[in-house]
Amino acid sequence: MNSHSVLTLIASDHPPLAAAIAALQPDGVILTPPHSDNPLITRLLTQRQIPFARIGSRSEGEGIALTMDDEGAAQQATRHLLALGHRSIGFIAGPADYQLSSWRFAGWRTAMDEAGISTEGLLATGDFSYASGELAARALLTRPDRPSAVIVSNDQMALATIEVAHAINLNIPEELSLVCFDNTPLVRFTRPPLTAVDQPVAEITARAVELLISAQRGEPEKPVPVVVPASLVVRESTAAPKHGG
Repeated sequence: MNSHSVLTLIASDHPPLAAAIAALQPDGVILTPPHSDNPLITRLLTQRQIPFARIGSRSEGEGIALTMDDEGAAQQATRHLLALGHRSIGFIAGPADYQLSSWRFAGWRTAMDEAGISTEGLLATGDFSYASGELAARALLTRPDRPSAVIVSNDQMALATIEVAHAINLNIPEELSLVCFDNTPLVRFTRPPLTAVDQPVAEITARAVELLISAQRGEPEKPVPVVVPASLVVRESTAAPKHGG
C-alpha cells in the first residue's frame, strides 16, 4: 500500500462495487454502515484479496472491525440527563438495518434500567431522515405524560425534534432537554446549540487506514473490534427539569 490507495464505501454510494474496484484498483476498502456487514460486499472483497475495514461493526469474520462504542456513548448521554434530575427520558432510535441503532438503544435502556426507571412509552423510531424524526418527535412530545428529555440518534432527526418542540410551544432546555448523536457543525448553530455525542469520524477513519496499511505489511492483527470511543459535548440544550423530571 505504498500509495495508500483506499476506497471508502459510504451509505450513499450505490455504484456496482465490482466495477468501482476494477476501475480504482484500491489497496484497501473502508466500509461504513450499512455496508459494513453486507455479506455480498465482504465476500467480493475477500475473494479479490483486498484488505478492508468495517466501521460500525462488531461481527466476526473477514476484515478489520472498528466501532465508536455507540452503546457506551448512549449510556453516557443518558447518565448526563439522569444526573441533571431527569427521570422521563425518551429515545428516538434509528433504523434496524444499521447495527449501531440497536447499540444506541441498548445503551439508553441499560442506563435507564440501572437507574430503576421504566422505559415504557419512551421509545420512538425513525430512519435517520428529518421527516421520520418529525413523526417520532411528535409521537413522544404530544403524549399526556411526555418525557422531560429526549436523546435522538442523529442530527437530522434532532433538528426535526427542535421544530416540533417549537411548534407545540416547548422551550428548550427549560421544558425539554435534548441530546443528539453525530455533533456535525450544524448542531452548534441551532437555537439553542445542541448537547451532542461527538462521533470521532476522522479518528476512526485514520485508524482504519493505519490498520489496513499494517495488514498489508503482514503485522499482527489487533483485537476485534477496535474501539475508538465517542465523547459527549455539553451545550445549552440540556438543563435540570423544570418540574422534577
